[in-house]
Parts: sequence; C-alpha cells; structure tokens
Amino acid sequence: MEQNSKKLVAFVCNTPYQIMNCINMLMSNVEGSRENSDLFVVNRFRGAQEIFERIRMQNIFDNVFFVSPKKYNKKLIPRIWTRAIPFRVFDFDDYSFKDKSYSKVFIGDVGEFGLDMRRYNRSAEIYLYDDGMQSYTGNFFLDNYHGKRKYIDKFFKSGLYALEFKKMYVNCPDFCKTTINTTVEKIPTPDEKTVLLLEKVFNFNRLSSNVTDNKIIYLDMRLDEIENYNGISIDKIFDDSIIQSVLVRKHPRSFEKFEKFIVDDNPNMWELECVSNIRDTHVLIGFCSTAQITPKLIGNREPWVIFLYRLMSKSIDEETKKRDYVVERLKEVYCNKERIFVPNTIEEFQQKMKELNNL
Repeated sequence: MEQNSKKLVAFVCNTPYQIMNCINMLMSNVEGSRENSDLFVVNRFRGAQEIFERIRMQNIFDNVFFVSPKKYNKKLIPRIWTRAIPFRVFDFDDYSFKDKSYSKVFIGDVGEFGLDMRRYNRSAEIYLYDDGMQSYTGNFFLDNYHGKRKYIDKFFKSGLYALEFKKMYVNCPDFCKTTINTTVEKIPTPDEKTVLLLEKVFNFNRLSSNVTDNKIIYLDMRLDEIENYNGISIDKIFDDSIIQSVLVRKHPRSFEKFEKFIVDDNPNMWELECVSNIRDTHVLIGFCSTAQITPKLIGNREPWVIFLYRLMSKSIDEETKKRDYVVERLKEVYCNKERIFVPNTIEEFQQKMKELNNL
C-alpha cells in the first residue's frame, strides 16, 4: 500500500440518506474532509448507479468509487471466509483505492464494506455518522450481534468488539441517546449552496413538489408487517370531509391503492423535502416512522406530528412502550411540544384533525 503524506479521508455510503450526510459533511469541512476525500457508493439501493454518476459530475470528491456486492451462497460460504481477506465479496469500477492509506474512515452502519475498509486501513480513525433512527438509540453495532460469534468476539475483543470510534456525527445531538462509547457531535446544517448541490445529485425538483400544496401528509408504511397491528384501515380513521385533501407518500413495498387520497407520484427524496419544502404548518401523520421525525432532525422544522401506533395496535406491548419513549424524546427537542399528538381512539384523532384543518 502506497504511503501518502496527505491525510486521506474515505466516506462509505450504503443508502441515499448516508450520501446526503456525507456530502454535507464534506461541504462543511467536517474533520478537515473538504480536500483529499474519496466517496464509496455501495450498490445496495435503487438508482445507485445514476446517483453515483451525478456525484462524479459535481467534482466535489477527489474520487468516487462504485462498489458492487458479489452474489454468493451465505449458507455454504462461512462468514470467516468473507472476513479473512478484505473486499473478497465486492467488485469495483476502479481498484486504485487499494494503493491508498486512509487516515479517516466514515461509516454509517455495520455494512460489510465499511468493516472491510477498517480492516484494510488498520491505523485509520473510524467515525460514525447519522443513519437515521438507529444512530439515535442503543448500540446498533452490538444490540443485534447474536450467536456464538458474539461471545467469542466479546471474550477476545475481536470482530465488532475490536472497533473503537473517534466520534459520531448526527444531525440532532440533543435527540441522540446512543450507548456507543464515543463523543457525539453535530453535522452542520447545510447552507443554500449545499442544498442546491444535493438537489442536483438526487435529481430533486423543488418546484414540482406536491408537498408544498398539501398541508396534511400521511406517511405510509407496511402495517401488515407489524405484529401488534389491529387491522384498522387507514381510510377508516379519516373523516370524509378531510380525506380527499390528504397527500399520501406511499411506502415502496405498499399494496394499498389509497383511492380516496391524493397519492404523491413525485420521486423527490423525502429528506430533501424536509430541508426545502416542509414547514411548521404541515401535519405529518403515520404509525410511527423515522420520516415523521426527519424534519426536526435534519431541518430543525416543527410540523405537527400525529403518531397512530396506539390507535392502530391491538394491545400495549413492549414495542408500544418503545414508541412512547421515542415520542417523549421528540417532545424534549421540540420547542412547541403541543405539536406532537398520540391519539388513543379514532374520535380523538378526528377531533384533532378538525382543529388542525381549521388553522
């Protein structure tokens, strides 16, 4: 590996939201990253190739690498085989990064490529950064670490237990209750230049947004995948006088047709909608999703937020209590705490909607 006197920085991204955060950190010169930084886009999301190409066109990173996971039978090939030699299970458009020695590596999750970058650059400082709700509570590296390997790694301080993190950067430190042993700092709020750059990268059209003309927004999720869901259909809880003015942001895997609603067919990235178009006058309705919290986390906006998880659950279980905890924490960072509402009945929900519709 070629040694370089320059302090090289590597940003590893597995999702569009991670890319958004990394570009913002770069433009804000977090940890001196404005120069001598490379970006690695891992092909794990829809449209990754197109976004990769648009990032390269902006010439803000020294290099942008496209990382493609190889397909292999995980049942036949033991995990130790994939860990023994870094990058064994990935293909690249350009292998020149292997000749570099990165002094800082930014990762947002436990994705295998990020861990490989740590193994390959053993002297590098590792920085965590915002990946949504998992970055704000518990320890997403170890909380889901199970099986014999966990106890072996814990005893020998190997694997995930060997990782030490220099810092964690999140958009809203006041909301962060991570148990990861590291210092938490704020990702700077993007300035207008950075926002315009992000809009180019994600092909975001501010003017064609449906969000600006619709105050009430329902953020869909796969309710049938929630064990405690009581089966109440979303169109049954809205009053007929309001339902036709509700904009629905459909979940990518949703089977619902939402025939009585206005369905948002605009592909604009939700996180950028939160930065550019969501205002305090909006009403965000949903079971209990990260999307409802995003405006406060990344844009410091305070729209009305209505969580439906108690109304749409069969009983108060442990997951309900966890959601209650998230709501209370959100209230802690909201200046106008009355803007957060959790109805227990359809009647309570409909009464609140009548009040908000008349504002």
